[in-house]
Amino acid sequence: MRYCFIVAISRLDYYNFDLVIPDLKEDTRFVLITDFSYFPNISKKTASFFYSIHPFNEITIDACSEVISKINEIILQNSVIVCSNEKLLMLCAKLREKYCMNGAKPYQYAVFESKRNTKQCLSLSGIKVTESFDFNGIDTSENLEEYHQFIFKLHNGKYVIKPLNGGGSEDTAIIKCYNDLFHWYQVSFKVNEQYITEKFVDAELYHCDSFILNGEIKFAVASKYLFPNLYFTYGKPIISYPEVDNVLVEKILKFNAKIITALNTPNGAAHLEFFVKNEELIFLEIGPRSPGKSVVKCHELNYGINLYELTLRCELGIKSNFSVKPNMFHAIVCVPVKPGKVLALMNPQIKSNYEIEWLIKPGDVIRSLPTSLKDGVAANLMLFNQNYYELINDLLYFKKNSIYTISPIE
Repeated sequence: MRYCFIVAISRLDYYNFDLVIPDLKEDTRFVLITDFSYFPNISKKTASFFYSIHPFNEITIDACSEVISKINEIILQNSVIVCSNEKLLMLCAKLREKYCMNGAKPYQYAVFESKRNTKQCLSLSGIKVTESFDFNGIDTSENLEEYHQFIFKLHNGKYVIKPLNGGGSEDTAIIKCYNDLFHWYQVSFKVNEQYITEKFVDAELYHCDSFILNGEIKFAVASKYLFPNLYFTYGKPIISYPEVDNVLVEKILKFNAKIITALNTPNGAAHLEFFVKNEELIFLEIGPRSPGKSVVKCHELNYGINLYELTLRCELGIKSNFSVKPNMFHAIVCVPVKPGKVLALMNPQIKSNYEIEWLIKPGDVIRSLPTSLKDGVAANLMLFNQNYYELINDLLYFKKNSIYTISPIE
């Protein structure tokens, strides 16, 4: 007997429990630790795989310990903790350490906790990273405009400001002038947070998603964003699709491998984002977890590989099949909300096959653009086309056209 504690606040269905459970060699009870905001979104099918489910107002060490500590210590030593949410990875590592469980420990995630630490480590390994500067918003509050002028000159132009330990473009903004910084400071600045500024890189953004087992990259794929993700909070869709330029893909995979090695990335998935400018690859950020949105599903459709399922199998000690089964080409589109009253939803005029999930309806009143990548989604689409160039043309449709109409709010 053993327990598998899954700590999750999103995408629980991605774990493919129905495929993993038949491969278990010993009796395993699945226990879910989640929060009340995600709890209503868990499907009945997924809930049926769990021995027990424990929602909390907030997932903390104490909350998780309340569940875990009820299990016999001998059983716990053979039990595991599974997590794919970046903000909870360190918490789960601390729980493994506390209860003497196998899996990644805090020291393995320490380099990923701070964007500063990650960049310092990679710079020491000879990898080019985005230029950054620690932002002091407390001591400069009375002279914010002068401080902006200093940072603007430092970066030789516009820059991005973001939390040091944040993610999902939350509390992040492009600063082109003092008014941009002043607005961000009024809306997003928190005295108990640390922030950095980064030189704005005018280049195309890519991502490389991997699975690492015992220091070896068992699976890795290169993909491209049509817009940098931050633009989602400015009303642009998140669009991700496979990169097929063999020369560039080979360069990306080597770049990814160098970063994975330099950071001593623990077993599991990794999501790397980087710019390509004038054939040079520039590191932006990395998380030791699967990609967000519907990218995991897109990879599963394109390659027959599910990074969530691999994560679960890895923690449970079940053998995984890393054989790629190509079914190209799928791409995702995540359409943002825009301020106004929703009038009508429209089907996109494209050649590719697609599935669409609407999260808005006529009559909805939307007050603002998304505040991060985690909210403000109007629709999610999965496109499929065997003709790669037709697929790209269809993705460009979403760059120029909206698939819903709105009227101004009175």
